[in-house]
Amino acid sequence: MIKRVISYFLLYIIVAIAAYLGHDYFLGNPENKLRFSLLDIYIFHFFASFIISLSLILLSNTERWVNQIGFIYMFTFITKLLFFAALFKDSIITVENLTK
Repeated sequence: MIKRVISYFLLYIIVAIAAYLGHDYFLGNPENKLRFSLLDIYIFHFFASFIISLSLILLSNTERWVNQIGFIYMFTFITKLLFFAALFKDSIITVENLTK
């Protein structure tokens, strides 16, 4: 099981770095100014997704929770969404000026 967790961790790192570098490359134009830190968002999603995956891996090995994995995933996904909204509400959700 340790090998499985390490392989998931390495896979998440590779995907997160590739996605961030690709995203940063396409937004590399100086005219594209973001009002939030792209790296902070990627770090949050990396850790949150890895924790969700790790919890599902651990719970799938117990007989008691095998039939409930789908419900647990939905709960953790909604929790991740709520944490994201709470942490990044000032920089992403609030709109400064709609009439440009």
